[in-house]
Amino acid sequence: MPVTRADEPADEPADEPALDADSAFLPFDQAPREVLTASAKKVFAHYFTPYPVSISNRLPIVGYYRAQYMNPYGENGKFLCKGGLLRQKPLDRAPVPTYESYFNTDLRQDIRMAADMGIDGFAVDILSYTGYNWERTVNLLNLAAEEDSSFKILLMPDMISLGDNSGFVELIRKLADKPAAYRLEDGRLLIAPYFAEKQSPAWWVQQVNTLRGYGINIALLPVYQGWRSDLQNFINAFPDTYQDVLYGVSDWGPRAPKSAANLVYDPAAAHEKGVKWMAPVAPQDMRPKSSKFTEAENSLTMRNMWMSAINGGADLVQIITWNDYSEATEVSPSTGTGFGFYDLAAYYNQWFKLGSQPEIVRDALYAFYREHHTDTPLGANALQTDLMQAVHGGDPVNQVELLAFLTAPGILEIEINGNIQRQSVGAGIVSFRVPTATGRPLFRLVRDGEVVESMQGVVEITADIQVQNMLYFAQSSRRVPAQPTVVSWPWRMGTYDAEQTLLNANAKSPFAPASNFGAIEYVDGSGDSGKGFGYSFVAPAAGSVVRIQYDVQIASAGGGGMEYNVVLADSNGNKGVAVALTGDAQSGVTFANKSGGSLSLITPATVANDRWYRVEMVIDSSAGYSAYDATIYDANGIVSQVTDLPFEQTLSNLGRLSFSAARNDNGATRLLVDNVQVSRD
Repeated sequence: MPVTRADEPADEPADEPALDADSAFLPFDQAPREVLTASAKKVFAHYFTPYPVSISNRLPIVGYYRAQYMNPYGENGKFLCKGGLLRQKPLDRAPVPTYESYFNTDLRQDIRMAADMGIDGFAVDILSYTGYNWERTVNLLNLAAEEDSSFKILLMPDMISLGDNSGFVELIRKLADKPAAYRLEDGRLLIAPYFAEKQSPAWWVQQVNTLRGYGINIALLPVYQGWRSDLQNFINAFPDTYQDVLYGVSDWGPRAPKSAANLVYDPAAAHEKGVKWMAPVAPQDMRPKSSKFTEAENSLTMRNMWMSAINGGADLVQIITWNDYSEATEVSPSTGTGFGFYDLAAYYNQWFKLGSQPEIVRDALYAFYREHHTDTPLGANALQTDLMQAVHGGDPVNQVELLAFLTAPGILEIEINGNIQRQSVGAGIVSFRVPTATGRPLFRLVRDGEVVESMQGVVEITADIQVQNMLYFAQSSRRVPAQPTVVSWPWRMGTYDAEQTLLNANAKSPFAPASNFGAIEYVDGSGDSGKGFGYSFVAPAAGSVVRIQYDVQIASAGGGGMEYNVVLADSNGNKGVAVALTGDAQSGVTFANKSGGSLSLITPATVANDRWYRVEMVIDSSAGYSAYDATIYDANGIVSQVTDLPFEQTLSNLGRLSFSAARNDNGATRLLVDNVQVSRD
């Protein structure tokens, strides 16, 4: 393409915030997903199949991204003169067991994260007719239908990568009946070809008519590079019938603040021609492979593009991109951009869709800056020889930005190497920028002489570099920092059938966040199946004290008995300890220690229906993993504390935490799990 206390439960449940999955992390209350997707305005994030979350399903430190793409010597030195192909990668996760393809496990997580952001779906870049990119395209459509019926896939054939396009009709025929394929309200299948100008208007009309002859009623929303002349060419060729073929039009768009602001005029220009406008929105553009970058001025380009779509009256938005790490345009949380651009997209997405600016109800600080000045010379032993050049947006701007979402006036501070710069600001969205200087920045919000929100910069700004990195790093003060022990997102245990589902819960537990994701909800209508879900984690060092934490809620609409097993195991699945949640919704569910198939009740840890609990398990691994201490909290304090309970078998390490239904009499039980965290002392 151009090219994350008292001893008994209270009589009444503690009040819990009615927040959607990500609202605890955001400066605003996120509208329910069904409200956002009901909007006539649609938002899709461009999905680029060559960059899945994991390529090798190995430990992150030795995975393909770090060992090859981010390593200057990687891929046999193919990108040595560029300093490597990439400067960042998808969020780290521990290797997952392959009950299903790990690619599919990761695609499911991509769908969950995008759905949590509030967008309508992905615009999938269809790069080929066969091979792994085609397989991922098909799987994305299939999994979207399983994960969230409101999550749709806008088909975007890549007219550059598909070659002579002779198989275009057959490609669409293979995908047209997929339930997740995005259709307009009138039932037409919308196709948004990228670089549509490669083919003539006559060729496009022919493809539409051929597909309609097969009973597939499609409409086009071509994505051009320089849309005005291309649209006019279409109109000139078919002045009386172009609206029968064209639903709308879009452009790949600029990546610099000034030209981003000028996009505000495009919706009216498209509407004047009788077609809809899909506005481009991108955070930045930095391409090591091409030795080029465009100056985005921290978060300004992205904010200008969103405001052009909002103020201009765009009908749709394409966020460019979800996951193209080679162009650094990703909004998907990554090791470089964190959740910074992701959270901004969630805010502006709601503004765009619902037509009013979301109220800021929680202070949040966001930082956007590079890890070195753009003029910093390479070190004497540097391997990179092709230096990065600024293109398409003017000269580089070297500043550190603190973007604040404020509920009330305050003082913003940026401190670098003991030098503190301050700015008094009002409530709302405020950008405070200072010149780039070496050192690790500190960002603070001060009111009445007290620091009310702060964070340390994710990277140190340095003058000693061996590889240029023009990426704008990003971070949020409301997000949980990366944990020293890497935990995966949930994976399916066993092969599911119609009785099992594993979905976003659209909820957060009321406890202090320990994860950047919302709760996961598991339902097993059959029970006794041994199926469920789990989390992998990197085995903590031997001899350390290991702490396993998770929040859990049992919810049941009926009176049948239930039993869920919570199992700690090693990385090969050998079981060390199991805790059972057993009972029913009327009498309460009881935590029990389960060893060798028998239950020892942990009294009085009775779990009320629909109430959250936090479970903390502490294991001193100095004598092997043979016993654990457990503490169980409700929202008001400790419910029960039990010490020195045995493992079923002694293990040499730990690596998995799983949840499965062993009994579910009426099929109306569901289990919610949140804030899984593994740490070590």
